[in-house]
This record gives sequence, C-alpha cells and structure tokens, in this order.
Amino acid sequence: ASERICATLKEDFLPFVSHILPGVLEKFTLAPREFANQDEINDDDEVNLTMIRENGRMKVMIMYSSEIQDLKGALECVHTFVEELAAAYAPFVAQTAQALLPVFDFCMEDGIRDLAFE
Repeated sequence: ASERICATLKEDFLPFVSHILPGVLEKFTLAPREFANQDEINDDDEVNLTMIRENGRMKVMIMYSSEIQDLKGALECVHTFVEELAAAYAPFVAQTAQALLPVFDFCMEDGIRDLAFE
C-alpha cells in the first residue's frame, strides 16, 4: 500500500519514509537456511529448495515461498520509493545500501538478485 501512496503523493510522502523504511528493510534479512533432518515441512507448505556447495560439501537450502514473496515485495517497495522520490530519497541511500548487501548473495531465485541490482 505504501508504494501506491508514494506514487500518488510523490515528494509529499517523504515525511513517512523514516517510519516505514525500517520495516521494509528488515525483510532484506530473510534468507535461505540449511535444511536439517529434524525440519518438518507440512504438506501444505510451499517451499523452495536449492543445493549449494560449501567447503567441499553439498548443502540443501530451504526457504518458504511466502518469505521469498516478502523479500520481493520489499525490494519493489524500495524501488518505488527511489523512483518516485528521486533526489529526496538521498538521506536514506546509505541505510538502504547497507541493508541490500545480503540480497546480492541470494541463491534461491535470480529475479530477487536482479531486482536488488536495479
């Protein structure tokens, strides 16, 4: 919803950014975790799995689809803020850049990394 409001208000939305942005950037911490034998996945859970090689051994990484969607939504939200607020977003660039760093190593879906690079 904040994306649509930002697109409508443009620079008048700026006073709200400092209150909304921390919650959005918090979503950038969502990341796959190593699947362990004791992990239970319900039949109705939608998960994404990927395999990575780390220190010579293969690891199965898991992430719920809802977490991937939350991460994607947060990236799209920041993208909207940057596009609509333009130079007015400058005070938040350092905070946003720092929060984005883990997303560049995201291994579950290439589209997430691509959106982060935008």
